Amino acid sequence: MFKAGENPHDSSIPDTSQENGQLQFSLRNNPNFRKALKANEDFLEAIGITKDLPSGLEHISYIRKLCTMFSFDWSRFFSAGRNEVYSYYLRHFKQKVEVDVIKKQMPRSNIVVLLSDVGLGRLLNEIRAMGFSIICHFSDSHLADAYEKFEKKCREGMNSDSLTIYPYFSHRKLLSKRKIDVTFPETEAIELLNKTDRRKQDYRMAVGNFVNHFGHDSMKNNYKIIITGRKLSNIPDVISFIEAVYLVLDNDGIWIHQGIYEENEIEQPKYPQLTRESLVDIARMCGFKIVENSTGLLNDLKTSKREPMSDKIDAILQLCFVKN
Repeated sequence: MFKAGENPHDSSIPDTSQENGQLQFSLRNNPNFRKALKANEDFLEAIGITKDLPSGLEHISYIRKLCTMFSFDWSRFFSAGRNEVYSYYLRHFKQKVEVDVIKKQMPRSNIVVLLSDVGLGRLLNEIRAMGFSIICHFSDSHLADAYEKFEKKCREGMNSDSLTIYPYFSHRKLLSKRKIDVTFPETEAIELLNKTDRRKQDYRMAVGNFVNHFGHDSMKNNYKIIITGRKLSNIPDVISFIEAVYLVLDNDGIWIHQGIYEENEIEQPKYPQLTRESLVDIARMCGFKIVENSTGLLNDLKTSKREPMSDKIDAILQLCFVKN
């Protein structure tokens, strides 16, 4: 792993005073909440993460985020929703691959993919298993560390479905959902990680602020495909982010973005957010040609039991561009 300049905004989940009060009330008065917290802490401790997380109530926020992401990427319980979300990325990815690999006769290992803030390792390994080289970027150093430690445990011989967590761990969830526990990693996940372990040379990780790390001339035209998943409302300077994506993308390269599901306890965006039309206009001014521009709702994100993962309805933004 190599680190770029850290952005303090990337590794914090701020809590409002009201949020703190609600969490404190749940810790004092809700045995199911305390049980879920203890089980999730035990899971994170088993793979060696908890000692590196923030303290206090921010610690609880990170546990909630990590357990949501782990269960979504690596459990059978959320396979239906996961396939639905990642199919968008893979559809555009495979269309681009067909052009470069089949028509241009380009070796797969020569196609370098930049994957930034998309889940907690599942899509990364799906792409690696196809034979492509990949740079995996995490804005949040805690998420990068969590994935690497989990991956190491799996490769050391972890049994399938040997870990248990509570993905609906939140004082805001209904009691019936708080009680749902999920086992993982699924058998298919272990097989996927074992398959990609033989190709370590095709993979590197980068951690820190995207613009600081990638937004300079030495990185120009490095990647054929860039896949991003971070909520645009969590990016301090979206314009600089888009400019950096354009800089590092190779000519005729493709940028695939989707604002996938992420548990967010904050009611308002952390930073002023541009409209979808403004984002598209900025991308065009940078030199991108639009392939897809769509929006929808994430109220239909399902578990394998066809149960909504989230009680709230989130907007989802899907954008695909080609560099002219």
